[in-house]
Amino acid sequence: MGLEWIPREHGLKDHSRYGMEHWGKEAPCTIYEKRPLKDPQGNVIEGLYVSWIILNNPAQYNSYTTEMVKGVIAGFENASTDREVVAVVFTAVGPYA
Repeated sequence: MGLEWIPREHGLKDHSRYGMEHWGKEAPCTIYEKRPLKDPQGNVIEGLYVSWIILNNPAQYNSYTTEMVKGVIAGFENASTDREVVAVVFTAVGPYA
């Protein structure tokens, strides 16, 4: 006997626990970007991405606030549940990255 009788949703579910509320563009904030993966020749590889988690608080040497920590956690959580993301770059804005 198979499991055909169990009702199922088709497709992949979104298991992320965080939305866009923890990321921003204006300092102080955490920036989250999903950029296309490129091969060594610079060609974009379809369907694969690199997540960038960027601390944006250069006036304070990129020290982080409570909200920025939430953004970092949300960024890593989002990247870990996204099947298209193959790597994460964690960096900061400005000369003190």
